[in-house]
Amino acid sequence: MAAGERIGLDLRSHRSRVIDAPMLAAADLVVTMEQRHVLEVATVLPEAFNWAFTLPDLVQRSEAAGSRADRDLRRWLTTIDGPERRTRTLRFTPDLEVPDPMGGTKRTFRRCTELLVDLVDRFMTVTWPEDLSTREHGASARPVPGSS
Repeated sequence: MAAGERIGLDLRSHRSRVIDAPMLAAADLVVTMEQRHVLEVATVLPEAFNWAFTLPDLVQRSEAAGSRADRDLRRWLTTIDGPERRTRTLRFTPDLEVPDPMGGTKRTFRRCTELLVDLVDRFMTVTWPEDLSTREHGASARPVPGSS
């Protein structure tokens, strides 16, 4: 929680939830930290694989594809979803995951927080650039995905 507080996030009320098919069907985008989480999403709702990504994979693909502009988010995600993604997701590829800081030192949590901030900033720049240009920079100033 302390690492989140440094960037303006209050995580005290955050609680993990078990995913279910209705939750996944209602989502435009599912972002995970590990590849196995993407596979778990696909196990619960197979078509949700099309809009479930690890955060690093999502950032790499979105930056390669370019700006979403005013395209529907879920439709845009299909343009960044290449045919090799299924195979790549089945293999352990460390650069497609965010290392879990649990059990680590405060420094480990800080590094993880810095990585998350960088990845989210990069994704937001491609996905909601108009919102970022009119807002102050930083975690507390980010638009809420799902609002467009």
